[in-house]
Amino acid sequence: MRGRSKPIAAVRTALFALFIARSSLSRGKVVRTLHNLEPHAPGGRIETALLSALERRTDLFVTLTGVTPVPGSARSVLIPHGHYRDVLPLEHSAPMQPGRLLYFGRIEPYKNVERLVEVFRELDDPELVLGVVGKAPAALAERIARAASLDARVTTRFGFVPDEEMVAEMTSSQLVILPYTEMHNSGILLVALSLGRPVLVPRTPANVLLADEVGQEWVRMFDGGIDRDDLLAAVRATADLPASGPVLAGRDWSAVGASYARAYHLAVDAPVARARRTRGTS
Repeated sequence: MRGRSKPIAAVRTALFALFIARSSLSRGKVVRTLHNLEPHAPGGRIETALLSALERRTDLFVTLTGVTPVPGSARSVLIPHGHYRDVLPLEHSAPMQPGRLLYFGRIEPYKNVERLVEVFRELDDPELVLGVVGKAPAALAERIARAASLDARVTTRFGFVPDEEMVAEMTSSQLVILPYTEMHNSGILLVALSLGRPVLVPRTPANVLLADEVGQEWVRMFDGGIDRDDLLAAVRATADLPASGPVLAGRDWSAVGASYARAYHLAVDAPVARARRTRGTS
């Protein structure tokens, strides 16, 4: 329902309200996929009310990980997020450069990139370099650039990055670092794994499950706030990983599609959802 401008947001909100009204009148079935536990930025009263209405109309929730809570006694199925190996332009892959560390993705305050730059600057190894790549609000980008300018080993690139250049950035890096203060499901984490790059991420229930699935050598974790010891340990541990990348069994899109087909059939065969009083995730 959100958009880059108020008119776009208004149109999306109106269309969303029409969808809820139509599904209620037609008694159609609603299947909803849950991504984050909460929105990263709070919404207004109208958005909150519409999401609550959608929750009450949902017949089946799809979770991407086994630790995602669902509202009350709602029915749910687990369908892991698919990998990106079949859709990324792999011909733009670049040779891995030992010692090159990378943050990639949209930059928001909770993603803690300022802290990453600060921690990296505490390392005295001249062979290590850090790239920060992604779109950021102007004020935040300015602060990160100011901190990066104090260390010649840190480079920044703010703005949209096409897939071809994303592939080159990630595959040329030894380690992708996502120093978030909170994380549940992350698309960019799966992009990195799909490209055969290990990641350093916060220890959360969802990331623990992912590490158990693909191997802890591919999903390194830190506890609390990221620090220099976390970086050093991850750099040492990821120096000699196989170029083939982790096994992402069960995340092929053919398997994901078949699972969604079964979920839709399950929802169609179920009684129409009645209003629930329990407040759920969004």
